[in-house]
Amino acid sequence: MKTPAFLSKSSQMLSQCFTACGRILGQIATTIFGNVSWRPPGWLSGIGHGWTRLNRAHPRLIAPAIITIFLLLCGAAWTWNWYEHRPKPRSVQVLVEAIPVTKLEKELKYPPLIVRFSEAAARLEDLKKTSVSGVRIEPKIAGVWSWNSDKELMFRPTEDWPADQNFKIIFDKKFFSPLVFMERLAFEFRTPPFEIAIKELELYQDPTNPTQRQVTATLELTHAVDPGELDRHVQLTMVGGSNIFPSNDPVPHYTLTYGLHRRLAYLRSSNVTLPEQEDFMKLELSKGVRTAQGGAQTREPAEQKLRIPSMTTAFQIESVEGNVARNKNGEPEQIIVLTTTADISTRELAKALEIRLLPKRKVSQAEKEAEVEGSGNTGQTGEDSAASDEETDSSDESVGSQIKETELWKSATDVPDEVLDEAKRIEFTVVPSEKAQDRQHAFKIQVETDGELYVRVAKGVRAPGDYVLAEDHNAVVTVPELPREVQIEGQGGLLALNGDRKLSIRSRALPAIEYEVARVATSQINHLVSQTEGKFEDPEFHTPTYFNKENISRIAMEHQPIALENKWKANYSAFDFSEHLRKPADGGSERGLFFLTARGWDPEKKKPIKSTSDSRFLLVTDIGILTKKNIDGGSDVFLMSIKSGQPLNGATVEILGKNGVPIQAAKTAADGHCAFPSVEKSEREKTPVAFVARNGDDIAFMPFAREDRILNFSRFEIEGAQNIGPEGLDAFVFTERGVYRPGDEIHIGLVVKQRSWSGNLKGLPIETEVLDARDLRVQTKKLTLPETGFTELSYQTANESPTGLYTFNVYLIKDNRRSSLLGSATAQVKEFLPDRMKIETRLSKGAPRGWIHPKEMQAFVALANLYGTPATDRRVTGKVELTPSAFSFSEFRDFTFFDPLFDENKNQQEQTVDLGEQKTDGEGHAAFDLQLERFADATYAMRFIAEGFEGEGGRSVMGDVGALVSALPYVIGYKADGDLRYIDMNKPRAIDLVAVDPQLNRIAVENVTLNLIVQEYVSVLKKQENGNYVYESVLKERPAKSEKISVASSGYHYALPTDEPGNYVLELRDDQNRILSKLRFSVVGHAAAAGALEKNAELEIKLNAKEYKAGDEIAVSVTAPYSGYGLITNEREKVYGYTWFQTNTASSIQRIRLPQGFEGSGYVNVAFVRALDSKEIFVSPLSYGVVPFTANIENRRLKIDLQAAAKAKPGEPLHIRYKTDRPSKIVIFAVDQGILQVTDYKTPNPLAYLFRKCALGVETAQIV
Repeated sequence: MKTPAFLSKSSQMLSQCFTACGRILGQIATTIFGNVSWRPPGWLSGIGHGWTRLNRAHPRLIAPAIITIFLLLCGAAWTWNWYEHRPKPRSVQVLVEAIPVTKLEKELKYPPLIVRFSEAAARLEDLKKTSVSGVRIEPKIAGVWSWNSDKELMFRPTEDWPADQNFKIIFDKKFFSPLVFMERLAFEFRTPPFEIAIKELELYQDPTNPTQRQVTATLELTHAVDPGELDRHVQLTMVGGSNIFPSNDPVPHYTLTYGLHRRLAYLRSSNVTLPEQEDFMKLELSKGVRTAQGGAQTREPAEQKLRIPSMTTAFQIESVEGNVARNKNGEPEQIIVLTTTADISTRELAKALEIRLLPKRKVSQAEKEAEVEGSGNTGQTGEDSAASDEETDSSDESVGSQIKETELWKSATDVPDEVLDEAKRIEFTVVPSEKAQDRQHAFKIQVETDGELYVRVAKGVRAPGDYVLAEDHNAVVTVPELPREVQIEGQGGLLALNGDRKLSIRSRALPAIEYEVARVATSQINHLVSQTEGKFEDPEFHTPTYFNKENISRIAMEHQPIALENKWKANYSAFDFSEHLRKPADGGSERGLFFLTARGWDPEKKKPIKSTSDSRFLLVTDIGILTKKNIDGGSDVFLMSIKSGQPLNGATVEILGKNGVPIQAAKTAADGHCAFPSVEKSEREKTPVAFVARNGDDIAFMPFAREDRILNFSRFEIEGAQNIGPEGLDAFVFTERGVYRPGDEIHIGLVVKQRSWSGNLKGLPIETEVLDARDLRVQTKKLTLPETGFTELSYQTANESPTGLYTFNVYLIKDNRRSSLLGSATAQVKEFLPDRMKIETRLSKGAPRGWIHPKEMQAFVALANLYGTPATDRRVTGKVELTPSAFSFSEFRDFTFFDPLFDENKNQQEQTVDLGEQKTDGEGHAAFDLQLERFADATYAMRFIAEGFEGEGGRSVMGDVGALVSALPYVIGYKADGDLRYIDMNKPRAIDLVAVDPQLNRIAVENVTLNLIVQEYVSVLKKQENGNYVYESVLKERPAKSEKISVASSGYHYALPTDEPGNYVLELRDDQNRILSKLRFSVVGHAAAAGALEKNAELEIKLNAKEYKAGDEIAVSVTAPYSGYGLITNEREKVYGYTWFQTNTASSIQRIRLPQGFEGSGYVNVAFVRALDSKEIFVSPLSYGVVPFTANIENRRLKIDLQAAAKAKPGEPLHIRYKTDRPSKIVIFAVDQGILQVTDYKTPNPLAYLFRKCALGVETAQIV
């Protein structure tokens, strides 16, 4: 082949070009770097020689070869780029979420396994399925797979996850859509490890018998263990080798009992004797504890130490400190707080307490010289010192001690005896503690001088448990310094216009007070409300930089000198509003709206003292406003005179819009009431901002729907069904037995009523639907109601119908479509397999009438085949369910029995104790030791449950037996001849007492102490989290009377004292001071009930009955913290009635009549306002309370007399006779009792549902 001429010339030209370029580059390199000598390696020289030979041999092939190679490289690069940018299948990423430990609850809810996919992975047809196949877990665990969404797959196990085990999720290839490309089809995860935590390790002392001490602890397990497993791994040891257990007490010196699902273990040691020297007990839990499911073990050991004090260190004074706490009037008080290491009565501790005021420490000459030298080297100029003094005087909250550092005693050991003898003894007052025996003790003192206090607690004082303080405890504390302050007295933002118009001001350590008075124009109320937030008496402007009180008020300044005696005493002065209430000379709209700020003032420096100020927004008026907003948005407004407490007649009330223009207006009637329709649809400039009331020149306002004005009723019983209006409809839906087999016909009854029980329901269209266990609609029917509103329907299940929970819904139809759900019910569809065995259970001690003692209690099980032959060598499991229970006996139906073992401060919970499993013997018998002695500290309803299993497979039969279990030898009950919650003063009321033994035989009990106790609130000192001490009101019991009685076998009659109103406790104790019985009763009437109510303005309300008829008069016992006047209303979703009242006593009886036609649940709401002349000025001026009641329920109860033959043979008709007290429609159904027991079926109670308690729907707001 002959190479073309142009290619040959091109080759020569390229060669020449390369040569020329190489020569030029060489010259450039030589110019820059100089001559460089380089000898190429052999391999490179060989390549060069080979290339030269090739070029000489085939000069015409070189250029085409270079071009060919270049084109091949370009093609390869393009091909690689194409390959990299071609569409690729996106693999779906999978995330298997970690499984948490199963939460410990009465009914365990096993955590599901969640598998998340990065892309939609589910088949569309699988999303609606309740379970899917094509995915499995290895090792196998029972459960169901289902899709939560197209990206989330869930596995719901039907058993708990075993601990610390690897699992693998394996998907079939066809599980996903063909369009889904999975990165892999198998994924692994691991369950949480088995862990045990030691909690609540403590030295427990029996409060009723302080000599009984035990070490107790709770072990919290993540998984269940078999009984006895923990016993092999738990050990109690004394670090110092002390012997604290009785010599005859066998190892391991503790008992373990198991709680819920054997995941709680309670350790209780033998009785502990305190050692001679303080020591530590170590609770050790070795590793290797095995779960009941097998396999998993704890990996790490656990241990915890507990200090075991000696008799001489068990009771010590832990700390002594001086502090300041404010009393209920807001005034600071000096207190000394002692903290002890053991519980002791504060009054008992006070007997050993001594407090002295120490003189100043005498300073030696050397200390004086050192002090002078130190002060001379401070290097502070006079100008700097003056500036510092000015800053200090103007900013410090406290004045500071005048005692020099060198004059202070460093510690109690530095105080000589002769100085202590000359020290002034300080009197103190015991501050009641919250508990009778406590570890924090407060003592109130009053020392009006700087200095230090020497506090001594003398040795020998004894705490319960025979703990003695071995040595005197001495401490030196600084006299608590009272703060420099100014405070506006009283609460709230209202000042009576017709009073003396003066506001009380309290100050301390201030020579003068500066007042800033900003008088707000009444034309600016809309801006005042719309531009602020927070409390009425302390509003905060949204953007104070741009809009504040200066934009809406006139501001004046005043200075008031104070006759300052010393820095310790409080000074009381008054700010007079009289001059500021005059009408402006220029005709301005300013009236009684003020921002008042009081701050400390230095008259010498003519400057305010920083950090000593108080401010408040005040409304000076005689108009009190109380509003009630109903569910429909309408409002009832009540106006009253603050001075007289009477309703205001003819006053104008407006709802003010955001632009200051009234939206609605009305005038009050003679009863001070007016009503407004809803303004909820008003918006923009008409958005309501305030209620404004005018009575002549007097004006008052209340923000509309401001949160702080709304009364908080959450502490009262106001819960119930929501949005219950009288015109609404309710449907009570029920089935005749609650459980069915596939193929059975389900009969559904429904009762539809208007909530007011008025109106004609005949022909009202409704729609019913049936949802099966898959939540699929399987039947829909449209019905029209008869006049009674009572109708029925049925649903026929098929043999292949899915089992599970079925739902029946009833809807109201409007405009041919569903309007609202009226009611619903559920029923179970499940398979019933006939039992092939019989089981019988019984207890070793029977108590058909009373209760049984827990000691040495056993349960026996007899298992037999269906035809009566013993079922031998069969597995039987047992467990005990213990539910805290009260004593109640049909033989003493009218008596209420008290349980002395019940501790209202202790949260007693249901407990389930697994007893393991046994094998039946040759006669089919098995026995279980219930070990109930460990639960002898309470009274329980005990239920023993046994489950016997067939020899092959997992089928079983269950049997149970129950009894009331208590260690008490007898109990005392009482029967009252009337209601104990509401006893009119001086009205006779008595109780009959009876004592019974476990067989319910009446017995006599001698030497019983009867104590009458008065319940009242006292102020106790509590330490907050920030370290400050505050007074809180706590309900305490004060003994009023004590006498000895004997309860004969025939009983004992006792007349209750009813001559004084109040709340009382009647207590019976035996000769060992153990409580035998306790009951509470309340006496109501007109009286000054001092101390009977908590001083935080809570109102105590009692009704004379729980149920009334429409038109009845309700007697309301009102106990308030002061005298005054109030408003009583009947409410539910709106205000049904109201009445005003006034009382000069703290306790009174008021009355309000229930309106005709009122039915169902309702509320009595009382708002009570403090009288203007009341001395309780430090308590909130408004107190309130709410009490529920029901009305007219019995009028709607249909009395049915149903009679049927006691026996009926199969195939014969069963004749049933019935009789009602009025014409009515009833439904009668007969169901097998065994079926009802399967679901614990309760007879339908439509009246209880239709008259169920409704939530309080009225919202109350106020400015009083």
